[in-house]
Amino acid sequence: MNLSDNDLELMFQLYDKAIAQIPEKSRADWAKDFIFILADYGIDLKHNAEEIADHNEYLDSALTEHFESDDEYDSDDEYAEEIWEDED
Repeated sequence: MNLSDNDLELMFQLYDKAIAQIPEKSRADWAKDFIFILADYGIDLKHNAEEIADHNEYLDSALTEHFESDDEYDSDDEYAEEIWEDED
């Protein structure tokens, strides 16, 4: 799903309000969680990558990591299987 400029602005405002309340040492994790949630809800991260990465360095790093880890798996099922195995 592609986000309109207004949708993207809303996401950034929510992100900014939340990150202001998060300690500095946890902000990278919050950015990773935020990117994961967007992807999980079907947001086309590649289409919006430039705007997301330009918003701040945490989102830039999280997005880069997301794309790198996404390339490691051929499908969401492979990713889920590895995550479940790690939890055991």
